[in-house]
Amino acid sequence: MRALRIAAITVAMCTACGSDASAPPPDDTPVDIDQYQSAFIDAICRLAARCGQVDDVATCKSQDVGVNPRFDLVAAVKAGKVIFHGDKARECINATYASGSCEAAQLTFASLQTPACLEVLEGAVPGAGACAFNEECISQRCDRSMCTGDPCCIGKCMGASPPPFAHVGESCERAYCIESFCDPPTTTCHAYIPAGARCSRASTCEPGLACDSGICQTPPGRGQPCHYNNCGQLGTTCSTSSSTCVAVGLLGDPCHDELDCSLIYRCGGDGRCALKPQLGDPCTSGCGDYSFCSPSTSICTAPQPNGASCMASSWCASHWCDDASNTCIDRPICI
Repeated sequence: MRALRIAAITVAMCTACGSDASAPPPDDTPVDIDQYQSAFIDAICRLAARCGQVDDVATCKSQDVGVNPRFDLVAAVKAGKVIFHGDKARECINATYASGSCEAAQLTFASLQTPACLEVLEGAVPGAGACAFNEECISQRCDRSMCTGDPCCIGKCMGASPPPFAHVGESCERAYCIESFCDPPTTTCHAYIPAGARCSRASTCEPGLACDSGICQTPPGRGQPCHYNNCGQLGTTCSTSSSTCVAVGLLGDPCHDELDCSLIYRCGGDGRCALKPQLGDPCTSGCGDYSFCSPSTSICTAPQPNGASCMASSWCASHWCDDASNTCIDRPICI
């Protein structure tokens, strides 16, 4: 299923990891649709804490880690337009986050190559039926090409069958590649690229390799030479002073710039890593928690109720700022 791209969020949220500490036994309880988002956040934060990327799970869960709510999806499941497989969701989360690995390249590979991750959402709307997004359709293809400007414009499903799994040499035009990647120019599943060969993105390289400077290669580990942001384990970063992979800075650790600290932290004026501005703190741009930086007060402010003025949906408790009136309103549900 296409909605599942959380491994990429995890890798982007951090830079690399200290040690592959043993993971606790995975939770096998099926995920409820209402808990889908929180289950991902919990798994991401447990991984981040285990890999030395955050101080603890509670601190991580109090911060915005980039997992955005999908109100439309929840509504579509409850309306019967999408079938949600909670057992597959749990299997996918466990395969991606509960394996015990802190290797960024392995996490990306796990999310792309775990069949359960492609089976969490099953469309229930047949061909030519009304749809608002791909996951509603049996074919996983909702044509909204006629829509212009209307966020709730309804399109129609294209095709009658769900996309199959495909293997090396088979067409991926309407299929998901397994143990291979989809090559856009040929729309064919291609074998993973070995170390030393040219690449365009990390997901095209063999498991455990990263696409660095256009070449598939083993990313540097702790203590090894590095450049910018290419350390291969969650919880490590490329030190700007030594140009080697070192443990990422957590709360109170010394820092020279932002890259020395984990991405939920900043390098404070005292040369120590600290959480990004929180509710009630002075701010200049963004806030680390779920508050927003008010341009009128330069203070991290709680999301506002309906009727309050806004410039972005992050300002609103409803998660929706009406473009026409620049006020917070109930978020339209499009299914």
